[in-house]
Amino acid sequence: MASNDIRTFLRQFSAVKFYKYKGWSNSRLRQDAEDDLRQYLQKLSASDDPLVKQKSTRLLGRFERMTNSKHAERYWNQMMINEERELTKNSLFILEQRRSQHKNVIESNIHSEHIAMSQKTTNEFISEIRSPRTMLPGDESPTTVYQDEIPDIFADDEKKEREVFTENESVAEGESKEESEDEGIYAAGSSTWKEVEEVFRRMNDSQKWKLSTGKVVEDALFEYARRCKSEHLSQSFIVDPDDTSYIAHGVFTEGELTEIEETDTKSLPDIPIDLMKYMNSFRKSSIEELRSQLSMVQDWEGANFRREYHFDHDWIKNSVHNL
Repeated sequence: MASNDIRTFLRQFSAVKFYKYKGWSNSRLRQDAEDDLRQYLQKLSASDDPLVKQKSTRLLGRFERMTNSKHAERYWNQMMINEERELTKNSLFILEQRRSQHKNVIESNIHSEHIAMSQKTTNEFISEIRSPRTMLPGDESPTTVYQDEIPDIFADDEKKEREVFTENESVAEGESKEESEDEGIYAAGSSTWKEVEEVFRRMNDSQKWKLSTGKVVEDALFEYARRCKSEHLSQSFIVDPDDTSYIAHGVFTEGELTEIEETDTKSLPDIPIDLMKYMNSFRKSSIEELRSQLSMVQDWEGANFRREYHFDHDWIKNSVHNL
């Protein structure tokens, strides 16, 4: 494949991931990005090259399953909540500092910061989908979900691209003491790992989840957890069906992960209409309009604020404030 084809695929795939990660599940931009990638894969599947046709058809099928997966939507929503929680912590700290100094909370260079952060986020997504899954989850970022390797049809050109863009993920010889301690938290014999072993020991075998293949989910997760160098969901006996490392390391087959994903699925609760309207009020076309919206005092603020009723509204405003 030509280098331009590689760049086109990576650009369109990273766009889909970017919009999903930011929680724009209902946005037109997200839908346009998915449509562009879908059309490009359909074009490749009509190629005269049988290998290209086979690989692109398989990739197209996987893409359709990913975009329609309820589990994926739940994951991205949880990612958005986690990100906003961190933003809220930071924003509250900044607000407290600036109140004591009687300074304006809004940064004068918010526009340049927003552009820089957007570019950084996009570059991180591109690096993720270009990095091969050769390491245990303990060596990987816990915030990634779609870590698919680039198909073989892109292998030659991708190898050259990776030499430029992929950072060295091996542990440096002079790594900090803090990083070394983090890796040892779940090491065999540690107090944390002993807690995991104790939880597993107290499990009732008759109540464990047995798949149609005969594999016991809790047993497989425990065996995999002992191989991880640092924290991973398997150590909490939580399985993410979209985590491809399970297949890469022989923990579960693709069919077993599908069975896990489709068993007893539950839909997410609907967002209240007033909360959705408040989020949509920040869909502005300029920084000036966004600042103006942020400066407006809402009915629920001030003396009317009740944490049990208005926490989500306050969280949203602080998150936007901290962009």
